[in-house]
Amino acid sequence: MSSPSGRSPTLIRLSVSEPVSLQDRRFKEKQMPVIRVDWLSGRSQEQKKEVASVFTRELARIAKCGPDDVQIVFMDVERKNWSVGGVFAEDPTLEK
Repeated sequence: MSSPSGRSPTLIRLSVSEPVSLQDRRFKEKQMPVIRVDWLSGRSQEQKKEVASVFTRELARIAKCGPDDVQIVFMDVERKNWSVGGVFAEDPTLEK
């Protein structure tokens, strides 16, 4: 399944939550920026590292927090579990 740019669809959600950590009490009174990236499976670990580096740097700059405060969760979704407009990404009739 392609987007108008010809790339696989990527949905990025940004939320702010307070993590629960029993071992690191410094989180107790801080709101930690959490980025969740939902995208189709197949990205390399190197791609994820680059995304994590850029997102961490820029969110820390914009949110005026430390890079250590930024958390990122990558959710790799199989094509059979991704649907847009009722059509699944694994549909063989779709252009790749």
